[in-house]
Amino acid sequence: METVTCLNLQGEERVVNKNELILRPAVYALVINDKGELLVEDTRPITGKFWFLGGEQEKGEQPEITLAREVDEEAGLGVVIEELLETKSFYFYYDPTKKAYDCRALFYRCKLESNNTDRTGSVETVWLKIKELNKADFHPLVRDVIDKINL
Repeated sequence: METVTCLNLQGEERVVNKNELILRPAVYALVINDKGELLVEDTRPITGKFWFLGGEQEKGEQPEITLAREVDEEAGLGVVIEELLETKSFYFYYDPTKKAYDCRALFYRCKLESNNTDRTGSVETVWLKIKELNKADFHPLVRDVIDKINL
């Protein structure tokens, strides 16, 4: 049996049979405002870490459409994609469902649409000053993406 090592939400390792992996294309937004701040999902109550807004790409959905949908659902905001920052593959384990994922993720730098209105999102978000970011505050799977932010 060939195995792979996944990380769960808390950054703990889980070893699984590679045949159990579920392919999961995903997109994530690094939303940066004019004040030099990064909008992140505040998952600290569950994981102790921050994560980027975004999520799973649905079948037949283009990455840019997924990104707009996910940011709107999660933060209630419209964004404009500026550039693709990073592509990553990683193994992720979700303890509540006992499922392991082979995640193929795209990370985009985005800015806010100029016509955003006050809408409520489905997750807690927080703006962080980019110059004060501490990579240790982010999940280990996405820490290196922080290095791609250029102001």
